[in-house]
Amino acid sequence: AGGAYIPLDPDYPADRFAEMVSDSHPHVLLTVEGLLDRISAQTAQVICLDRDWPVVAEQSTANLLSHALGKNLAYVIYTSGSTGKPKGVANTHEAIVNRLLWMQDTYGLSINDRVLQKTPFSFDVSVWEFFWPLMTGACLVLARPGGHKDPSYLIDLMVEHKITTLHFVPSMLNAFLEAEGVERCQAVRRVLASGEALGFETQRRFFQRLKNAELHNLYGPTEAAVDVTYWVCQPQSQSTVVPIGAPIANTQIYIVNHDLQLSPIGVPGELHIGGIGLARGYVNRPALTAEKFIPDPWSTTPGARLYKTGDLVRYLAKGSIEYLARMDHQVKIRGFRIELGEIETTLESHSGVSRAAVVVHQNAAGDKRLVGYYTGEHQDTDELRGHLRQRLPEYMLPAVLIRMEAFPLTSNGKVDRKALPASAWQTAQQYVAPRPPMEEMLAGIWEQVFGVERIGAETSFFELGGHSLVALRVVARVREKLGLDLPLPVLFEFPVISKLAAWIERKLHEAAIPESRIERVPRDQALPLSFAQQRLWFLERLNPGTAVYNIPFAMRLRGKLNRCSLEQAFRDVVIRHESLRTCFHEQNGTPVQVIGGPPAELLEFTDLSGLSESVREVEAQARATHEWERSFDLRREIPVRFRLLRLSEEEHIAILVFHHIASDGWSVAVLAHELSVLYQANVQGKQAELPELPVQYADFAAWQHQWLQGEVLEGQLNYWRKQLHGAPPALEFPSDHRRPALP
Repeated sequence: AGGAYIPLDPDYPADRFAEMVSDSHPHVLLTVEGLLDRISAQTAQVICLDRDWPVVAEQSTANLLSHALGKNLAYVIYTSGSTGKPKGVANTHEAIVNRLLWMQDTYGLSINDRVLQKTPFSFDVSVWEFFWPLMTGACLVLARPGGHKDPSYLIDLMVEHKITTLHFVPSMLNAFLEAEGVERCQAVRRVLASGEALGFETQRRFFQRLKNAELHNLYGPTEAAVDVTYWVCQPQSQSTVVPIGAPIANTQIYIVNHDLQLSPIGVPGELHIGGIGLARGYVNRPALTAEKFIPDPWSTTPGARLYKTGDLVRYLAKGSIEYLARMDHQVKIRGFRIELGEIETTLESHSGVSRAAVVVHQNAAGDKRLVGYYTGEHQDTDELRGHLRQRLPEYMLPAVLIRMEAFPLTSNGKVDRKALPASAWQTAQQYVAPRPPMEEMLAGIWEQVFGVERIGAETSFFELGGHSLVALRVVARVREKLGLDLPLPVLFEFPVISKLAAWIERKLHEAAIPESRIERVPRDQALPLSFAQQRLWFLERLNPGTAVYNIPFAMRLRGKLNRCSLEQAFRDVVIRHESLRTCFHEQNGTPVQVIGGPPAELLEFTDLSGLSESVREVEAQARATHEWERSFDLRREIPVRFRLLRLSEEEHIAILVFHHIASDGWSVAVLAHELSVLYQANVQGKQAELPELPVQYADFAAWQHQWLQGEVLEGQLNYWRKQLHGAPPALEFPSDHRRPALP
């Protein structure tokens, strides 16, 4: 039709939405009836594509005679602005057409390709996602709104529609590659990455998991029609640098110093862009346009300009370009371009704030988050956060706000950002220890994904700097540990560990299927291995005699010890759990479980009490290490060992070593608890009170094989998987399973 389009994200705060509409003065606003309450009074003609469709359908279907020229406006996309207001970047038809034609010449999309469109349309990557497949005859597959944040959904969608081409921001690509089932995406031919720096580790993992796909690293600002350089990643590359490559067609790249002199190879400088892809400038911002779009001193074309990106780069020896860093207060977090000045200005617009500064902090796990500092009388950070939420999109909200009496200053009176106190990633709230097993499990997951220690029951996901990509890692680990799909909205609705744990407990209770019993299978037949046992049996066969899969556990026992009662308790534990008295044989090349009785001698006893105290401790550590590093012969011996070291009459060390084929971290805790209960009962001559085991490994393994044949529901399988070990008691284990220190 010849008009220009301006995407307006309905999730933006009302103030930001109104600013964009007011700044751009659209003639027509296309929407749906359900979003009319977001539109304040303005002069544009509003067309609801659902409500008004009968009127639209009456119009002519003849092709329009467009008089649009290459220099005419094609679209305006708003980005973060340093003055506190978003700025609209005005791009032309010739700029985006050049970009699309280059893309087709380079990658050759065909009618057999299927392109996944998942980028929100308020970001410029969506422009090529929409128009490239439509102009080449390829199939365009639209992800559901918000679907770009859910790797499991994306994998299913990609497999169902045989997606061949798609885009990822590198941080989202990382989360995607962590997801289970990535290898199912066999149709993928090419993945284009842009929006932030692509790391070597992400590149390496990509080629490990998507062996038949190409990975392309693209770079470009919104001010230059999406992308201006490209690089084909090399699977065998040993270089730790992933370049942004070389210019695309009809584009010039200059790396210059502060005097606009060209930088030699290897010397950092600011990247400047010239050529047909440049935007007109910023809507209604002539001064800013003149500052960022400068005359091109190397061009002979009248009126030619360069765009100053503010990105620090350098040429590599072979001519490609390496991205280094930003030169100003603009940052990119998870692909979002953010001017820190806009957040600071918005903070300072609050009557209780006199001065503000925003910086980016990075935790031990490599995740970045925004931290806001302010001076002024205002004490309520929650109210201040609400003030920001009304004016800024979610991705620009600081994870933490810190009030200061005064800012540290440089010698010229500016805020010394490097001297601002590094914000701890732990919550500022009083620590409350997680108690129920579910809270402990969640705290452990959060400690892993955030790279912090001592997370309490009342810790909030958002106070730690949580965002959608971190949430995906939490969801993946919950699925791995519990077999439960935790929806992202639930994590955002219940961000505190205690509340999320309660929700998960309710969900697991609702999902339980107690009426579906696992039938006990006869023990006089070949018993299959569970999936986990099969994996470990195979690894053991690849590397026989290894102690890599040993799980050690040691306890220092003080006080009078009844060795006979302890040995009987251990025998009772082994009799109670079939997996602890199981050997693994082969029948016709297939591994099977053979369940036997406990051996006659279960507890190995060593008396070290005759040694001096210093020698005794050294010898105890040596004996323990020997046990931990001694391999199991799974064909002939049970997968558990128990040795008792006597240091003195009232001090012993109990050493248990399990093979991972029969146990894991949680089950070790259960067994240690049962051993304690049985020992106390034996000493007192009483009957131990332990819950009945709902299922044994042999029966569960048979159920897994039935599940493969479609005879068992997955929900039933997950229910009984959780019943296998029950809830672990609160016990602490050595952090290093290879050589733990004696407790």
